[in-house]
Amino acid sequence: MIEIVLDSHIEDTFLNTPRPVYTIENFEGNTLTDYRQEAQRFIQKYASTIIVIVKTPKNFSRNMFALALFIESCHIENKIDCVVFKVQDYEKALEDYKPFVALTIAIKYVMRLCQEEPKAIYREFSDLGYLGLKTQQDFLNHKIILRLGDASSYQKIITNSTGEALAAVGMLKALSLANIQTAIEVEINEVLEADSLNETSIINKVIDNVNPWIH
Repeated sequence: MIEIVLDSHIEDTFLNTPRPVYTIENFEGNTLTDYRQEAQRFIQKYASTIIVIVKTPKNFSRNMFALALFIESCHIENKIDCVVFKVQDYEKALEDYKPFVALTIAIKYVMRLCQEEPKAIYREFSDLGYLGLKTQQDFLNHKIILRLGDASSYQKIITNSTGEALAAVGMLKALSLANIQTAIEVEINEVLEADSLNETSIINKVIDNVNPWIH
Protein backbone atom coordinates (compact mmCIF):
# COMPACT_ATOMS: atom_id res chain seq x y z
CA MET A 1 0.00 0.00 0.00
CA ILE A 2 1.43 3.36 -1.04
CA GLU A 3 2.08 5.67 1.92
CA ILE A 4 0.76 9.21 1.53
CA VAL A 5 2.78 12.04 3.09
CA LEU A 6 1.75 15.70 3.33
CA ASP A 7 4.73 18.06 3.32
CA SER A 8 4.65 21.85 3.70
CA HIS A 9 8.30 22.37 2.73
CA ILE A 10 8.45 23.95 -0.73
CA GLU A 11 11.75 22.36 -1.77
CA ASP A 12 11.66 19.40 -4.16
CA THR A 13 13.19 17.19 -1.50
CA PHE A 14 12.01 14.63 1.02
CA LEU A 15 14.10 13.25 3.90
CA ASN A 16 16.81 15.73 2.81
CA THR A 17 17.12 14.11 -0.60
CA PRO A 18 15.99 15.44 -4.01
CA ARG A 19 13.11 13.38 -5.41
CA PRO A 20 11.39 13.12 -8.81
CA VAL A 21 8.54 15.62 -9.10
CA TYR A 22 5.23 14.91 -10.83
CA THR A 23 3.23 18.06 -11.52
CA ILE A 24 -0.46 17.67 -12.32
CA GLU A 25 -1.30 19.79 -15.37
CA ASN A 26 -4.31 20.19 -17.66
CA PHE A 27 -6.50 17.93 -15.55
CA GLU A 28 -10.21 18.54 -16.23
CA GLY A 29 -11.87 15.50 -14.63
CA ASN A 30 -13.92 15.30 -11.45
CA THR A 31 -14.94 11.64 -11.09
CA LEU A 32 -13.06 8.76 -9.50
CA THR A 33 -12.66 7.29 -13.00
CA ASP A 34 -10.83 10.45 -14.10
CA TYR A 35 -8.56 10.33 -11.06
CA ARG A 36 -7.89 6.63 -11.58
CA GLN A 37 -6.78 7.32 -15.15
CA GLU A 38 -4.35 9.96 -13.89
CA ALA A 39 -3.17 7.53 -11.22
CA GLN A 40 -2.57 4.88 -13.87
CA ARG A 41 -0.35 7.27 -15.83
CA PHE A 42 1.51 8.22 -12.67
CA ILE A 43 2.18 4.65 -11.52
CA GLN A 44 3.21 3.49 -14.97
CA LYS A 45 5.71 6.36 -15.20
CA TYR A 46 7.19 5.89 -11.73
CA ALA A 47 6.66 2.16 -11.22
CA SER A 48 10.33 1.63 -10.30
CA THR A 49 10.70 4.76 -8.15
CA ILE A 50 10.49 4.45 -4.36
CA ILE A 51 9.51 8.03 -3.47
CA VAL A 52 7.86 10.64 -5.71
CA ILE A 53 6.79 14.22 -4.97
CA VAL A 54 3.46 15.37 -6.41
CA LYS A 55 2.42 18.98 -6.94
CA THR A 56 -1.25 19.70 -7.60
CA PRO A 57 -3.22 22.73 -8.87
CA LYS A 58 -5.96 24.41 -6.83
CA ASN A 59 -8.96 22.72 -8.44
CA PHE A 60 -7.46 19.23 -8.17
CA SER A 61 -8.48 16.91 -5.30
CA ARG A 62 -5.28 15.46 -3.91
CA ASN A 63 -7.44 13.36 -1.57
CA MET A 64 -9.31 11.71 -4.44
CA PHE A 65 -6.00 11.22 -6.24
CA ALA A 66 -4.52 9.54 -3.15
CA LEU A 67 -7.49 7.16 -3.10
CA ALA A 68 -7.08 6.49 -6.83
CA LEU A 69 -3.38 5.79 -6.30
CA PHE A 70 -4.19 3.14 -3.73
CA ILE A 71 -6.73 1.43 -5.99
CA GLU A 72 -4.50 1.45 -9.06
CA SER A 73 -1.44 0.34 -7.10
CA CYS A 74 -3.36 -2.87 -6.31
CA HIS A 75 -3.73 -3.55 -10.04
CA ILE A 76 -0.43 -2.30 -11.48
CA GLU A 77 2.84 -3.86 -10.38
CA ASN A 78 5.08 -1.18 -8.90
CA LYS A 79 7.75 -0.44 -6.30
CA ILE A 80 6.42 2.92 -5.10
CA ASP A 81 6.59 3.17 -1.31
CA CYS A 82 5.69 6.80 -0.76
CA VAL A 83 3.94 9.68 -2.54
CA VAL A 84 4.66 13.11 -1.08
CA PHE A 85 2.09 15.86 -1.64
CA LYS A 86 3.46 19.38 -1.30
CA VAL A 87 0.88 21.49 0.55
CA GLN A 88 0.74 25.12 1.68
CA ASP A 89 -1.33 24.61 4.85
CA TYR A 90 -0.33 21.34 6.50
CA GLU A 91 -2.94 21.38 9.28
CA LYS A 92 -5.84 22.03 6.92
CA ALA A 93 -4.56 19.48 4.40
CA LEU A 94 -4.29 16.86 7.14
CA GLU A 95 -7.79 17.56 8.47
CA ASP A 96 -9.26 17.35 4.96
CA TYR A 97 -7.43 14.09 4.30
CA LYS A 98 -8.56 12.20 7.43
CA PRO A 99 -11.98 11.14 6.05
CA PHE A 100 -10.25 9.81 2.94
CA VAL A 101 -8.01 7.63 5.09
CA ALA A 102 -11.17 6.04 6.47
CA LEU A 103 -12.58 5.76 2.95
CA THR A 104 -9.40 4.12 1.66
CA ILE A 105 -9.54 1.51 4.45
CA ALA A 106 -13.18 0.80 3.56
CA ILE A 107 -12.35 0.49 -0.14
CA LYS A 108 -9.49 -1.89 0.69
CA TYR A 109 -11.97 -4.02 2.65
CA VAL A 110 -14.45 -4.04 -0.25
CA MET A 111 -11.76 -4.92 -2.79
CA ARG A 112 -10.63 -7.88 -0.69
CA LEU A 113 -14.17 -9.19 -0.28
CA CYS A 114 -14.80 -8.88 -4.03
CA GLN A 115 -12.44 -11.85 -4.38
CA GLU A 116 -14.42 -14.03 -1.95
CA GLU A 117 -17.45 -16.26 -2.41
CA PRO A 118 -20.81 -14.81 -1.28
CA LYS A 119 -21.04 -17.13 1.76
CA ALA A 120 -17.69 -15.88 3.05
CA ILE A 121 -18.68 -12.27 2.40
CA TYR A 122 -21.89 -12.52 4.43
CA ARG A 123 -20.03 -14.23 7.27
CA GLU A 124 -17.75 -11.20 7.49
CA PHE A 125 -20.72 -8.83 7.56
CA SER A 126 -22.01 -10.46 10.74
CA ASP A 127 -18.74 -9.73 12.52
CA LEU A 128 -18.52 -5.92 12.26
CA GLY A 129 -19.25 -5.07 15.87
CA TYR A 130 -15.68 -3.79 16.29
CA LEU A 131 -16.72 -0.78 14.19
CA GLY A 132 -19.36 0.16 16.70
CA LEU A 133 -22.10 -1.20 14.46
CA LYS A 134 -25.06 -2.96 15.99
CA THR A 135 -25.51 -6.28 14.24
CA GLN A 136 -28.56 -8.51 14.12
CA GLN A 137 -28.88 -11.77 12.20
CA ASP A 138 -32.18 -13.21 11.06
CA PHE A 139 -31.26 -16.79 10.20
CA LEU A 140 -34.82 -17.77 9.28
CA ASN A 141 -35.16 -15.10 6.60
CA HIS A 142 -31.47 -15.01 5.65
CA LYS A 143 -31.02 -11.37 6.59
CA ILE A 144 -28.31 -9.36 8.32
CA ILE A 145 -29.20 -5.98 9.82
CA LEU A 146 -26.47 -3.45 10.55
CA ARG A 147 -27.05 -0.15 12.33
CA LEU A 148 -24.69 2.79 12.59
CA GLY A 149 -25.40 5.40 15.26
CA ASP A 150 -28.06 5.71 17.93
CA ALA A 151 -31.41 7.21 16.97
CA SER A 152 -35.14 6.72 17.25
CA SER A 153 -35.28 6.45 13.46
CA TYR A 154 -32.73 5.47 10.84
CA GLN A 155 -32.10 6.16 7.18
CA LYS A 156 -32.79 2.69 5.80
CA ILE A 157 -31.05 0.88 2.96
CA ILE A 158 -32.19 -2.55 1.74
CA THR A 159 -29.84 -4.61 -0.42
CA ASN A 160 -30.86 -7.45 -2.72
CA SER A 161 -27.54 -8.52 -4.19
CA THR A 162 -24.03 -9.13 -2.90
CA GLY A 163 -22.73 -6.14 -4.86
CA GLU A 164 -25.31 -3.83 -3.28
CA ALA A 165 -24.48 -5.25 0.14
CA LEU A 166 -20.75 -4.66 -0.33
CA ALA A 167 -21.35 -1.04 -1.38
CA ALA A 168 -23.59 -0.41 1.63
CA VAL A 169 -21.23 -2.04 4.12
CA GLY A 170 -18.27 -0.20 2.60
CA MET A 171 -20.15 3.04 3.22
CA LEU A 172 -20.87 2.08 6.85
CA LYS A 173 -17.22 1.17 7.44
CA ALA A 174 -15.99 4.47 6.01
CA LEU A 175 -18.47 6.56 8.00
CA SER A 176 -17.73 4.68 11.21
CA LEU A 177 -13.94 4.99 10.86
CA ALA A 178 -14.30 8.69 10.05
CA ASN A 179 -16.42 9.18 13.21
CA ILE A 180 -19.21 10.79 11.21
CA GLN A 181 -22.35 11.18 13.26
CA THR A 182 -25.32 9.74 11.42
CA ALA A 183 -27.98 7.04 11.79
CA ILE A 184 -28.18 4.42 9.03
CA GLU A 185 -29.69 0.94 9.00
CA VAL A 186 -28.70 -1.53 6.29
CA GLU A 187 -30.90 -4.58 5.81
CA ILE A 188 -28.92 -7.17 3.86
CA ASN A 189 -30.77 -9.94 2.11
CA GLU A 190 -28.32 -12.77 1.60
CA VAL A 191 -28.22 -13.65 -2.09
CA LEU A 192 -25.80 -16.41 -3.04
CA GLU A 193 -25.56 -15.53 -6.73
CA ALA A 194 -22.77 -17.12 -8.74
CA ASP A 195 -21.98 -14.11 -10.95
CA SER A 196 -18.63 -12.37 -10.41
CA LEU A 197 -18.71 -9.01 -8.67
CA ASN A 198 -17.97 -5.78 -10.52
CA GLU A 199 -15.29 -4.21 -8.32
CA THR A 200 -15.26 -0.87 -10.13
CA SER A 201 -19.03 -0.46 -9.92
CA ILE A 202 -19.05 -1.31 -6.22
CA ILE A 203 -16.22 1.11 -5.43
CA ASN A 204 -17.97 3.91 -7.33
CA LYS A 205 -21.15 3.25 -5.36
CA VAL A 206 -19.28 3.46 -2.06
CA ILE A 207 -17.80 6.80 -3.15
CA ASP A 208 -21.22 8.10 -4.21
CA ASN A 209 -22.74 7.07 -0.88
CA VAL A 210 -19.99 8.59 1.25
CA ASN A 211 -19.47 11.82 -0.73
CA PRO A 212 -22.23 13.84 0.99
CA TRP A 213 -20.44 13.46 4.33
CA ILE A 214 -16.82 14.10 3.32
CA HIS A 215 -17.14 17.09 0.98
